[in-house]
Parts: sequence; C-alpha cells; structure tokens
Amino acid sequence: MGGRWRRGDLVGLGLLAALAVLPWVVGDRLGSFAWHVLIQVLLFAAMAQSWNIIGGYAGQVSFGHSVFFGIGAYGAGLAVVKYGLSPWPGVVGGAVAAALVAVAVSWPCFQLKGHYFAIATFAIVEIFHRLFLVWEWVNGALGLDYPMVEEGWRQFVWYENKTGYYYGALALAGLVFGVVRWLDAARFGAWLRAVRAGQEVAESLGVDSRRLKLAAMALSAFLTALCGAFFVQYNLRVDPPMVMSLEMSMKFVLITILGGIGTLWGPLMGAAVLLPLQETTRSLWGGLGGGVDLMVFGLLIIIVVVRQPDGLLGWLHRRGRTPAAEPAGGGEPPVGGEAPVAASLVEAEEAVGRSPAVATARPAERGQPLLELQDVTVRFGSLVANDRVSFTVESGAIVGLIGPNGAGKTTLFNAISGMVQPAGGTIRFGGQDITGWPAHRIARLGAVRTFQVVRPFREMTVLENVMVGAFVKERNPGRAAENARRCLELCHLGGLEHRLAGDLPIGHKKRLEMARALATEPRLLMLDESVAGLNSGEVREAIAVIRGLRDAGGVTILLVEHIMEVVMSLADRVVVLDGGVRIAEGRPREVVHDPRVVEAYFGEKFARRLQQGASHG
Repeated sequence: MGGRWRRGDLVGLGLLAALAVLPWVVGDRLGSFAWHVLIQVLLFAAMAQSWNIIGGYAGQVSFGHSVFFGIGAYGAGLAVVKYGLSPWPGVVGGAVAAALVAVAVSWPCFQLKGHYFAIATFAIVEIFHRLFLVWEWVNGALGLDYPMVEEGWRQFVWYENKTGYYYGALALAGLVFGVVRWLDAARFGAWLRAVRAGQEVAESLGVDSRRLKLAAMALSAFLTALCGAFFVQYNLRVDPPMVMSLEMSMKFVLITILGGIGTLWGPLMGAAVLLPLQETTRSLWGGLGGGVDLMVFGLLIIIVVVRQPDGLLGWLHRRGRTPAAEPAGGGEPPVGGEAPVAASLVEAEEAVGRSPAVATARPAERGQPLLELQDVTVRFGSLVANDRVSFTVESGAIVGLIGPNGAGKTTLFNAISGMVQPAGGTIRFGGQDITGWPAHRIARLGAVRTFQVVRPFREMTVLENVMVGAFVKERNPGRAAENARRCLELCHLGGLEHRLAGDLPIGHKKRLEMARALATEPRLLMLDESVAGLNSGEVREAIAVIRGLRDAGGVTILLVEHIMEVVMSLADRVVVLDGGVRIAEGRPREVVHDPRVVEAYFGEKFARRLQQGASHG
C-alpha cells in the first residue's frame, strides 16, 4: 500500500495483453470447446472476484450472490425478450437494481455476525428463487428464451464463433479485476481488511464499519450483476434454477477459497482449476459430469482448507518465499533484552514536533476542559460496573486512571470511546455531548484509544496497520503512508514497516497500537495499560514518548496503568476507582498516601496499620 505500481501489476498487464492477442495468434487452431472453457474461466473468475470484495476483503461470507447474479441476468434478458431492446439498458438497470437489493437485504443482515450472517444469506437465495418461479412478469418457471437477433456488439450475440464472447469476457474480467486492484491500494480496501481483522478495533479508529460493508456489498452486487448479464447473453436463455440457486452461490465462494480468499489473483487461479475440470467432466460423462466435478472440487476444498487455508496462491507464495533480511537499524531487541532507549526526552520531543500526524493543542485551549464525565453509570444486568463516576480531563494534561483489578477502569474507557452504552450520566468531549455515540464518531471527533490486550490487524503489515488510522484524516494513499511512517518513527518502529503485525513481539505490538492511534491525529489519546508486559528499557522509552507527545505535540492523554512508576512519572493528576466508584482524585503523590486508596489496594488492616504508624511517627 502507498505505492502507485506493484510488481504484480506488470504481470497482470502482461497477462491481459497476451490474452488480448491470443485469437490473432492461434486463429482457428483452438476448437470451439477450448474457447468455451476460456470464456467460462474468465467469467467465473470475474464472478468470484466480485464476491471476493465482500467475502474476502470485508470478511462477510455471503451465500446469496446468486440472487444478484440472477437479477443481472434477468435485467438483460427482459430488455431483449420482453421489450425488444438491445441488452445494454437492461445490463445497467439490472446492475443498479442488484446494488439496491443488496443494500436493502444487507442492512438488517449486518446486524448478525459470523455464521449467522452466512445462514441468513442462504435464506435470501431461497426467497428470491421461489419469487422468480411464480413471478409472471419474468415468465415464472418457464424463464426467458432469446429470439434470433442480429449478430454483433449492439445485441452482444454471436452465432458463428465465440471470439466476440471471448473479448467480452476478457473486458468484463479486466473491469472487475481493475476495480479490485484499485480497491486493494485505496483507503476503502484498507478499511475493509481492517474490519475483517477486527471490526471493533477498526471502529475505535474512526471506521464506520456498517456503512463500509454496505458500500462493499453494493459494489460487489453491481459487478456480480454484470457477470449475470454476460451469462444470459452467452447462454441465450435464463430461468430461476440456472442463476438463483445455492449451487451457483457455492461456486462464488468455493472458487475464491480454492485460489486464495482476500487476494487479487486468487479467484483467477481458482477458476483456472475448477472450470476446465467442470467442463471436461461434463463433456466426458454428460449429465453425470455435473456430479463428478462437484465431488472432485469438494475434495480439493477439503484438502486446501485443512492443509493450506490461504489457498493455492498462498501455497505458491510460501514456496517462493525466502527469509527476509532485517532492515538496517530496525531489528528487534534480543528476547529478554532491552529495546533501544531514547537518548533523552528532547529527542522524543523533537520527533513529535516533526510529525504532522499529531494534533497540537492551541495555547488558548490548554487547561480548558476537554473530556468531562458527569455521573457516568454503566450496568451489565444487575452488575454496576461504574457508579456515578465524575471527573474532568483538561486539554494538554496527562491524567492517570488507576485502581485495583476489577475497579471498572477499562469499562469506563469503553463507555468513553463508545464501545458500551452508559446507563446514566453524560460524557462531553470538546464541549459536545457524546453520550451514546458510536465508536467511529467519537474517534473521528478526536478521542482515540488503545486496548488492554493488544489487538493488531495480524495479517496486515506494520505500515498497513498504521495507515488504517492515517486514512481517517488523509484519503491519498501516498500521503497516508508518509504520515504513518512518521508515527512509526515516533514510536521507534520505523525499520519494521514491512513485517506482519502478528509476528511482532508484545513490546512492539504495544507501540504499534500507539502509533496506529496517533495516526488518526487525536486530541485525546486513551492508553489502556500500554506499558504492561514491557521490559525496563521499553518502559523508559514509552515514558519518554508519552511525555513528549504531551509536551511537544499537545496531545491530551488519559491512561490506565498498574505500574505506579509510570503513573508517578507521567500523570499531572490521578483518578482512583474502586468497585466502579471514584474514591480519590488529586496529584499522584497525594493520592498514593490517601487511606482510601491504600485500603483499596492492600486492604483495611494494612491501611489502619499505616495510619497508626504515621500517627506514632
């Protein structure tokens, strides 16, 4: 991401050029059956790639795409058979109708998650299949049979040879793969992959996951309908069982899984394996072939899922992969050793000052209330996790939120960031009441968080992870990548941008979450135990970076932390929770000696002895 051209683009353009000149090179030496197989490969590759947008990139496994395929087929068919037009108005109308239907049926279905969403899409296929069987306007179960029309591109029909259909299938595949290639490098694609990897995390960075998935489904359905229009023009007939069936829907899914789900070239590879197998078995065994090819294909899918979940393309990548050399100056510290520590606080502050990806508070804003909680209450059934909690975080401050385990600190973070809905009270940010707002709206307003248990987008690179955040304020991939790199440098991860995030050690993942949040240009950065599990050198480095963000960058920070050394060295003020209730607030050195705080951490007997010792002293 971030680059305009990739090495694979040249391969793709070369393949497209070779396929374009193929009819001129081979002439009549390829028989009608071979051209039929090539057309089927291109068509089904385009179909699978259309499904890949929602199923692969967005991670929403849909078994309902044969509905959109059928709507596209009927759109072209009705234009020709019922109204005596060329198919082109029906092609456009069918594609638009499919996109609208996709949004309408997906809006409630996206309330469901995981396999429940997939099951709902099965039902949609059955509903539309039965509807079209009895719908008189589309000729019901009899379907539509094309009349004899003039050959050529106007009617998109050829009888003498298949060259026209071949170029039509090639153009269709080129269009679909071109759209997905653009998507793969754009903000849209980055956010889709982020939603697939962790929807809640993506929303915490400002991604509106529901709107994004609806857009992806509409685009996927539109392209799928174009494939359906080609299908009816090629077969000169359409009826509900041909297009709106679970078998057709399964082909969308299985071709993509076989080749490599969520990849650019996987659907083409899957189609290149399946379609020759399908057409050859049906040619050899007639009606029995339809069963044989599905049995063989089912066996292939079982082998791929068990032995190579990344598909055939992933298998090829693994065979061709060589161990990557660590970038100079960007290596990880030895296990158990210390990470390089910033030479001084000045160095960290200078790094912050160079980065445009850090929101800077204006001098007039410093000291003004930025985050205000008033009687915030969070309940889970009869359990009260936060009980009428009130405090204020001033602009430009570092405020620590501490308390024993189970005190309700992370729950309060979740309420502030929109992950849970408060049962009472108000939360104001920058003067606006954000109580009950969804997480993505709060993040876009400038309140961004990290997580107690690190949650990187594991299958994305370090740079791609941070670009997800950078895309919130910068649409251009090149500039977003530049801002992301500055945030990585700030968090001392600059040499690791091409590593997979899932392969990083825990310390690096903690800093990656911080860099990802910083890339959104937050006004308030909420850090949930961002130094837990780090070695002493990494802790000192994190302290320098966090303090530099406030002092040089003007970022306001609310941090949850159990390591008191960190809280004492960073926080201007500390709020203490116990049992979901605020029990103390003040300067760190005052709070740690408060009897209520000592009792919360060590128990009543220890607090009493401490008080007695202080009075005797």
